[in-house]
Amino acid sequence: MDCKKEILLLRADLQKHVNAKYKQGATNYFKEQIRPHGVRLPTVHKIAAEHFKRLRKQGWSKADFFALAEELQKTGWFEETTAAYSMLEHLEREFIEDDFATFAFWLEKYVSNWAHCDHLTNHHVGYLLEKYPQLVKRLYPHAKSKNRWMKRSACTSLILPARHGLFLSDCLKIAQILHQDRDDLVLKGAGWMLREAGKRHEDAVYNFLLQIRKKAGRVLLRYAIEKMPKQRKEAVLYG
Repeated sequence: MDCKKEILLLRADLQKHVNAKYKQGATNYFKEQIRPHGVRLPTVHKIAAEHFKRLRKQGWSKADFFALAEELQKTGWFEETTAAYSMLEHLEREFIEDDFATFAFWLEKYVSNWAHCDHLTNHHVGYLLEKYPQLVKRLYPHAKSKNRWMKRSACTSLILPARHGLFLSDCLKIAQILHQDRDDLVLKGAGWMLREAGKRHEDAVYNFLLQIRKKAGRVLLRYAIEKMPKQRKEAVLYG
């Protein structure tokens, strides 16, 4: 296994698809500073899949791909981290409970924008939560962290499980912790989580929103009620 060699090969393939106009647009799209090559995301995912397939044929193990993902995140290039997370999607069935700690470490050390936060948590952490429900308790320290991405991750990790009707109580408890946060990206994450939970448990989420509506950030409320009937939207927003 030669991570440095593989990073150079991946980067060379990415650079074949650089689009200067897209690069500028991507830079302007994020409020956070990012370092993009300028490659569209569908292309990044396709390249990542090709490299994963090639390396798998060479006998690479899950541990090898995790090591490569770590090194790709260290480069600071937006698409290289995206490719790292994309390759790991092919390994989700091999995830074990201890991988939660690795993902939490990456969140705290490497993640610096909402796209990577959501990619890592929606796909990988969310999968782990469904496979190992006992892990949900480990989201609570994230919700109380000073790191904005850790706080957002407490919510976005629950998006897919909530969509499947899982962890309603935890969604509400985490939203209770974060509903007065001053960071819009944290509030949006919490609102998104509640919106997904509300698709299966609308009454419970609606009643919760009525309880917090006077103190909660407006952006959280607007995200949370997006799919609710007009009458309920108005009750949450205006009382």
